[in-house]
Amino acid sequence: HYINENGVDFDLTTGSGGNSVDTIYRTPGKDSIQFKISGRYHAIKDSIGGTYYNSNVGSAYRLAIPNTNNIKTIGSNYGIIMDSATSNQIGVKFDSATVFPQVRATIPTPTWQQTLTAGITLTGNNTIAGGAYNFTFGNMGLFTISQNAKASVSGTNGTAHVSPLIITGGAGGASSYSIGTVSGGNAGVINITGGNGGNITGTPTTGVGGTGADINLTAGDGGLGTTNGGTAGVINIAAGTGGQGTSGGSAGYVSIKGGFAGTSTNSDGGHIYLSPGAKQGSGLDGHIFLGLSPSGAVRGAATIGSATRGDSLLNIKSGGLYADRGIQFPNIPSGTKDDSLVVKGSTGTIKYINTGDFTRQQDTISLASFGGGGGQAGDTTSFSTSTIYGSFYNDGSDTLVITSIRAVLQGTSPSLVPTVYYNDSINVTAGATKLVNSPATLTNTATGASSTPDNSKIPPGVWVWVKTETVTTKPTYFSLTLLGYKKRR
Repeated sequence: HYINENGVDFDLTTGSGGNSVDTIYRTPGKDSIQFKISGRYHAIKDSIGGTYYNSNVGSAYRLAIPNTNNIKTIGSNYGIIMDSATSNQIGVKFDSATVFPQVRATIPTPTWQQTLTAGITLTGNNTIAGGAYNFTFGNMGLFTISQNAKASVSGTNGTAHVSPLIITGGAGGASSYSIGTVSGGNAGVINITGGNGGNITGTPTTGVGGTGADINLTAGDGGLGTTNGGTAGVINIAAGTGGQGTSGGSAGYVSIKGGFAGTSTNSDGGHIYLSPGAKQGSGLDGHIFLGLSPSGAVRGAATIGSATRGDSLLNIKSGGLYADRGIQFPNIPSGTKDDSLVVKGSTGTIKYINTGDFTRQQDTISLASFGGGGGQAGDTTSFSTSTIYGSFYNDGSDTLVITSIRAVLQGTSPSLVPTVYYNDSINVTAGATKLVNSPATLTNTATGASSTPDNSKIPPGVWVWVKTETVTTKPTYFSLTLLGYKKRR
């Protein structure tokens, strides 16, 4: 319906109240509805005109969807602030104190690969928590893998174990091909290499190159216990086992080498120290075992200073073996050869053979003789428990090794007990050492009687003498000989 200026109500569709509308239209750019009635132009304005300004509704703004009556409210979040300071516009600003933490919280933690690919430069110490381990990258070139300690556990079974640290190289690829010669892929190499010392490239008066980095492999200490301390960790260095096949693959080897001296100097090559652990209290120092596994299995042979593998348990090059503290062979092994152990020198041969026989560079000899009387009837007066039948002083640096003592008598049914002493001072039995702790009674008047000493080594710097502890029947003659050899210690 349309009511004109005279108050007449026109029905625009049926023409009631007057003529009907014969044309209705809209001109682009004009906000009026235009129509004609019986050819006469009419227009209806559809807005109030004037300037439109945004109106703030609470903390948000409202906009109409173009060509619709759909009104939408504009909200904000994540630190975004709506701004209507400029007319006919809706401004957007960021609250930096709010927006970045909120946005960052929605972004997942990047993987190592994403971080490295992005080329991020690390500063300070950067720790990545990896569950049982922490990985720390320092900006001074230090990379640390540290295992998180387990929390203390209260209880009888609170062992609080932690996960092992394992570095494993990649396995070689397998092949299922069945024609021709096929090789499986080689396994990857694990290299742990210390950095080189810095070079001096200028020409200073004195230029000292930097020291190369150490590589330390240290097993963990055992824990403190109230009764028994925990066992310390073990370092195992083992080469790989050869692969199975018609012809088995070669086993890997373990190579431990000292460093070479610089080519432009007369410096020594690097040493290799194999040092067992020190004992505590009455325990024993650690040992160095060659050819023995931790389980006690004896394998292979040990060769020192030779490129040729020997068939004996211990093989020493022709230069010989020097031992300042001596070499001990508690048991001489038997074998298929005539000689179980042969030690050769420039002046002779010491040979142990598997029958237990022993040949020295020099045979046992008479080292000293003691005696009393001349075999005459009146010589019995020379014998008493206080008589000294001779003495000598062992000068120099040789130890006298006494292998046997032989003594003989002359007279009518003679009987006495001879005793050999040594001490710092002659004829001082207090604190003296007897060669035979409990000497036997001597009565032999023909070939003599032999005895084996209990204390066979007479050190240098002592007096040696003979007395008779007991004289039952005095002889007319007495002789005692020490047999053995000298040993340089």
